[in-house]
Amino acid sequence: MGNIIGKAVGGVVGGVLAKRSAKRQARRVEAAGREAAAQLQPFQQTGAQANALLANALGLGGDPTAAQRALQQFQASTGFQNQLQIAGQAITGNQAARGLLGSGSTARALQQSAQGLAQQSFGDFLNQLGFLSQQGAGAAGQAGKFLTGGAQEGAGIRAGGSAGLQSGLGQAFQSVPFGNIFGNRIPSFSQLRVTASPRRAPLTGG
Repeated sequence: MGNIIGKAVGGVVGGVLAKRSAKRQARRVEAAGREAAAQLQPFQQTGAQANALLANALGLGGDPTAAQRALQQFQASTGFQNQLQIAGQAITGNQAARGLLGSGSTARALQQSAQGLAQQSFGDFLNQLGFLSQQGAGAAGQAGKFLTGGAQEGAGIRAGGSAGLQSGLGQAFQSVPFGNIFGNRIPSFSQLRVTASPRRAPLTGG
């Protein structure tokens, strides 16, 4: 009898431990999904900012002030300023060699160079914003997959833990011969019905 009870207890304990282990594993999987999604948050933020600046630069918002701010941000960008500086140094160096550094021709050459660079570089600026915007959208989609995948996998692990508990309980009850424990005095369902509903004596004519 002790061996039978031990098997029953072992089945119950094993099922409980399996469910607890599944909960811990599910929490780890879900946390990993959230952490992976958090790693992509900077790309999402940069993409959102680039998308807003791109819309303003194209005048899509209908706000002239916002469009002007976008143009100013382009003019202040590192890439454009570097190109402007290199071109300016070349012009001033050439004009200085000719003794015309302080002349009006130098000022006109610098202005024309700046306008030409602006026309060439503005398209590159918009392309860069478009790339960052797409990158942010892709990061947002991937973050959603990490969160959804972690949640789904965690739910599956929890379901497996619950199934393990049910299996352990089932094994426990199957291993215990309740009929032998109670001296085979456990009545069947049909016997209970007969006991609860005794036959009535037939009515006789009076």
